[in-house]
Amino acid sequence: MRRTVGEGAFRIEHVLFAPARARPLRLSLVQLCNEGPELLIVDYTEIWDVERSGYRVGEAAAIAETCRGLRVLADVAAVPRARTPREPPELGLALDLRLAVPPRASRPLCFAYVAPEAGEEPAALVRAWRGDVAAELERTLRAWRASESS
Repeated sequence: MRRTVGEGAFRIEHVLFAPARARPLRLSLVQLCNEGPELLIVDYTEIWDVERSGYRVGEAAAIAETCRGLRVLADVAAVPRARTPREPPELGLALDLRLAVPPRASRPLCFAYVAPEAGEEPAALVRAWRGDVAAELERTLRAWRASESS
């Protein structure tokens, strides 16, 4: 799923990779784009609307306890910058960032939505994708296309 929103010189491109079959992980790539001549200071919040009974925080991650197991929203960029809000949201999970976007530049952000089977620890999935998510997705797609054409 891809969506683009913006006003004036500022644009956000958001791509969510959600597999057709049930998987324990979904990935979100966000590009904050400044097409204007002035430096922009941007506040960005990534939200996952998930029902929860418990809430805690991890390193660049918000963790929910649900009736189906843990759910985690994590910043999986090479250098995670997101933080949980000062006050937990009433519903769901959220991560906040404040960053500068220079003139005629963009800033990439990467997030993982992790929903492992009950009893499985989500940290391994987060660590597996932390880093260059876009490049890893491109490698995965190339390998899948090569296997399909064989």
